Amino acid sequence: MNRLMSGSIAALGCLLLAGAPVAAQEMPGEEEADVPVQAAAVEAVDAMAAHLRTLTGFRVVATTTSDDLLDNGQLVQIAGVTTIAARLPDRLRVTVDNDKQERIYIYDGATVTQYAPTLDYYSVFDAPDTIAATIVAAQQDYGVELPLADLFFWAAPDTPPVELELAYFVGETLIQGNVCRHYAYRVKTADVQLWIRKDGDPLPCRMVIVNTTEDARPQYGATFVWDVDPVLGEGLFGFAPPPGVEEIPQQHVVTDQ
Repeated sequence: MNRLMSGSIAALGCLLLAGAPVAAQEMPGEEEADVPVQAAAVEAVDAMAAHLRTLTGFRVVATTTSDDLLDNGQLVQIAGVTTIAARLPDRLRVTVDNDKQERIYIYDGATVTQYAPTLDYYSVFDAPDTIAATIVAAQQDYGVELPLADLFFWAAPDTPPVELELAYFVGETLIQGNVCRHYAYRVKTADVQLWIRKDGDPLPCRMVIVNTTEDARPQYGATFVWDVDPVLGEGLFGFAPPPGVEEIPQQHVVTDQ
């Protein structure tokens, strides 16, 4: 079976950096680069997460690359665009258009609709009352991995902590006209890079995740364009199936008893 590095909660494991309980300090006589977990790197991601928690709605367009791990061990890169429109805490629309598939996910506060336009089918399943809880339930109960879930976990106030093995400042990069500070992190299952805006609101500019549990080390990357004051009407979060589109049942994940 081919495995696509999706950048979602299932693929990334413990990629929840906000509030990490680590000893982020410099030792006497050591240069900052010699400290495995730099205080500034932890503070940067905490500040980013804190700012995301202030947003009541946003639209973000992510240009993505994702490694598809084939059965023969070869990595094939999949390019695409993911567009997210979110009105917190309980409205979400995600459009995925990449080299492998086209999908639209719509969450209206009570149900999730998964629509495949090129296949002419859709499915619906019940969901909890927040975006973050819905992302977890979709993956655990139905095997549906919503893209870029980390944006919502960073923005959730009850995000669980994670142990950082490495956290450090790399440098500065110009991304789409913004100077972004580049940080690198390591957790148990992944190497993570984040570029965060240096000036103004500390929004993420880019994210790269390498799955270190696989020998091939597949990676996922996303570069973001943000609109933090969008007009998101209620109609955006509804779904009326086009003529000829068939509803199919959403299958539950089968677990061993």
